[in-house]
This record gives sequence, C-alpha cells and structure tokens, in this order.
Amino acid sequence: MRTVVVHTHPPTSALLALHTASISQYWHKLSDPTFRGIYHVNAFDLAMMIPYFLVLFVLATYGLHRLLARLRLLQVPSQYSRPHAASHPAGRA
Repeated sequence: MRTVVVHTHPPTSALLALHTASISQYWHKLSDPTFRGIYHVNAFDLAMMIPYFLVLFVLATYGLHRLLARLRLLQVPSQYSRPHAASHPAGRA
C-alpha cells in the first residue's frame, strides 16, 4: 500500500479551519434558543415598521432611478452644452 502525502500551505489550512469553524458558530447562533419567547411582535410594532420600510423602499427606488437617469445623461451628448471658446463671439468663454 502506498501512502499519499498532500502538501498544502499553512495559510490555506488555517483559512479552511477558520471557515468551517465560522459556519458551525453561525449555525449555533442562528439556532440558539436563549431569547426565544421574550419578544413578540404586536400591532404597534407592525404599525411602525411597515410604513418605515415602505418609505425606505420608495426612497431607495427613487435614488436608483436618479442614479440611472444621471448615468444615461452622461452617455448622451447634450444639446444644451456650453459652446467652445472658438465659437464664442468675444473669443473667450
């Protein structure tokens, strides 16, 4: 029987060990029942959170719309651009 030895760099092994440890820690924190039963959503919370997130979504959509409009404006040459110095009557802009 032959023994196969795989050589890896120490940083690679350490990163792999950290990655597997972080996944198990993340799952443990997700399934931790410590604070279960302490907080229950009520009507007041929903009355505050639903309008808040709706306004947040509308503002984010408007901001994205403005960003895309500005990017499109930069791609198209404008008909209202400033004239060049040579075409100005006084010779200077």
